[in-house]
Amino acid sequence: MEFYERVSGARLHATYIRPGGVQQDIPLKLLADIYSFIKGFNFRIKEIESLLSDNRIWKQRLCNIGIISKNKALEFGYSGVLLRSTGYK
Repeated sequence: MEFYERVSGARLHATYIRPGGVQQDIPLKLLADIYSFIKGFNFRIKEIESLLSDNRIWKQRLCNIGIISKNKALEFGYSGVLLRSTGYK
């Protein structure tokens, strides 16, 4: 979002993309900043993953949530992916 705001001048409803092209060229400094962000992104992903995977509160709120039996799924009229997630063929 920050990069888009810097190139367009607005966070929401920016008029950067227009029919036939874009409003203006990307500032050169922005490309260097995007490159720096991408280089550090892998570390951040690992950091976020460990923060969530090892978090007791996160696990308590999300583990075993939304589990439904085959019978309940059929009773509620589930179909497609939701029904197959219960093991129903």
